[in-house]
Amino acid sequence: MKTYSRSARRVIKTGYDRNVHRRLDEKHYHRKRRGTLYAVPAAVFVVVAAVMLWGPFTKQPQLLSVQQASAVSSDREPSVVPLAGSSDEDPAVGYLETYTVAPDYPRILSIGALGVQARVFEVGTDGRNQPQLPKNSYDTGWYNVSALPDRPGAVVISGACSGSVGQGVFRRLGELAKGAKIIVEKGDGTVVVYEVQRVETVAVDAVSMTRVLSPAHGFSEGLNLMGCAGNYDITTNDFAQRVVVFAAPNLTK
Repeated sequence: MKTYSRSARRVIKTGYDRNVHRRLDEKHYHRKRRGTLYAVPAAVFVVVAAVMLWGPFTKQPQLLSVQQASAVSSDREPSVVPLAGSSDEDPAVGYLETYTVAPDYPRILSIGALGVQARVFEVGTDGRNQPQLPKNSYDTGWYNVSALPDRPGAVVISGACSGSVGQGVFRRLGELAKGAKIIVEKGDGTVVVYEVQRVETVAVDAVSMTRVLSPAHGFSEGLNLMGCAGNYDITTNDFAQRVVVFAAPNLTK
């Protein structure tokens, strides 16, 4: 008669083999572990991919705006100050006679109706994409992306309406009437006479630089003056409106 071990007899009696089930449990354990090991890298990959895809739409624009603001600020500081912060230092006696520029550049701006006679300095673009201002509120600024006098296009000249004590070269710009004469003297001493065609007052954020850089309707050349108006906003250090004077060459002189 064949004899069986105790474990064999238990298998025969109960149908249960501890060793077989242990091996099955071990296989199940390793299978779950492999699944976990595969799932972790997959989850990490999904997170990284999401960050890479959505990152440019979230963080990058904020970073670029800071860089652009810094660039604008650094460009403005050396040569200009904000509209309402111009200096009121009275230029030295004889400053008009001794001031010189390139022969084709505007040198002196004269507006008889307003009692204005001011130097014209070259200026660039401010943070609003509008003409900068010279440091001194007695001076005006020729926008260096606009035309030169006696050339096709519009000469654009800006000026302050207010300084620290309320004195700005263009403080009465809105009073100009149609037909008023404006004279621009160039660096070579020649003069160009313009005649006011219209005067507009618009909100500071509604200024169309395309229009400001274009001659008055029906003319191929012109002179456009730009100043500020309206209420002063201490939070922006600026005025609420802009006055734009559109003038055309006075052919009769």
